[in-house]
Amino acid sequence: MPFAMRGSAAEGASASASGSNMFDGGILSHAVMSNLGNSSAMTHAKPTGPFGYGEWTFPVIPYGVPTTIIPVAFPLTRAPTNTSVLMQEQVQLLGVFFAALMVWMLPTLCINKRLCPLFFRRWISKRLGCYFFLGLVLNVSVISVFISRAGHVDANALFFTAVSILEQVTNQMEGILIQVLVVGALAALYVFRSKLAMILGFDQQILKVSLRDIVTGFSMKRFRAIEISLWQSESLPVGFTSRTLFTRITLGYNEPAHTRPHDNVKSMFSIRERIQLNYDPEDDTQKLSVVVKIQEVIGATINQLLPAAGGAIGAVAGMASPLGPGPGAALGVVTGTGAANSVGADVARVDLSSAMINRIRARCAADSAPAPSSERPSQRVTSTGPAVKWSEEFFQKVDMIPQGQLWIRIADIEGAVN
Repeated sequence: MPFAMRGSAAEGASASASGSNMFDGGILSHAVMSNLGNSSAMTHAKPTGPFGYGEWTFPVIPYGVPTTIIPVAFPLTRAPTNTSVLMQEQVQLLGVFFAALMVWMLPTLCINKRLCPLFFRRWISKRLGCYFFLGLVLNVSVISVFISRAGHVDANALFFTAVSILEQVTNQMEGILIQVLVVGALAALYVFRSKLAMILGFDQQILKVSLRDIVTGFSMKRFRAIEISLWQSESLPVGFTSRTLFTRITLGYNEPAHTRPHDNVKSMFSIRERIQLNYDPEDDTQKLSVVVKIQEVIGATINQLLPAAGGAIGAVAGMASPLGPGPGAALGVVTGTGAANSVGADVARVDLSSAMINRIRARCAADSAPAPSSERPSQRVTSTGPAVKWSEEFFQKVDMIPQGQLWIRIADIEGAVN
């Protein structure tokens, strides 16, 4: 069937008709190259092939336009997968992994169970290495067979999924470790709060609130007023010279109380003072501390400035060190706080627990001495004198640390209103 020729092919035909060489290679190659890539047919009919692939549309090349070959990469796609079949295979894969885990945990589950026979427990306990190797071979074989038979489960995809999960965990590990470190630091501060307070020199509670106060709505009904009478302290550690001593008393959330200073004291001095404090008999976390201290030349105002001065000095020193001003200032504040609380050296001290306080209260309530009153007439006794005589029969002798004794009396106050 005859057909029309275009371009250089038509020129070649006309040249052959005029008597030139029909088999000239240059003419034929030029005719072929000039017709490559043309999207129209020889008869100028409309193309019937595909016009695109996915979202990419093939370009329409006009007649006579020069063309070239450009490789274009298209992604490989799979045929649509049945969702129910894929879900079944994933559930089966999860079951296979769970079975493999149970195979490895079988010795742990059986050895410590009474239902497991004794001979099997003895046999498996001596051959754990062999059992682990056999379990590894069995698990790898079962997983491999399942992957080979599953139509939509690929070992390569499982490997890269595990790598992706490991990558996500590694990327989040820094943030997780920082959070764990913060929580651990807070837990350590709470657990060792008493030790840290002791290191920093605090002899009383820093936070004057507890869970008991929150639960009771900060009610004062659970407290009762007690009177602590101090008679004398004896057999104290001796210094090189005489000293000026005073007594510091702390109990729970009460503010620290101090007796007057006594001059020219060597190993004993007479205190003869009484102090009224609030006390919860049911709170076993309270502690009564009576400390005999040396009065220093430095006053309380200087002590309050020491933490701030330590922070400023630490910040300046930290600027010249790799730590920086922030950590240097924090270290300086801690050092200044410890220095401020260490002013006024302790000579001796005694710490009474809640149980010991209650025993002394019960002993004082059982003797023949009258109980102290919140409205004691001033003409009967002085403001620093108790309702009893200063004698051994009405006071409890307690040992102090590192040495010394203290005569103390603890009694409930009648008629006291919180």
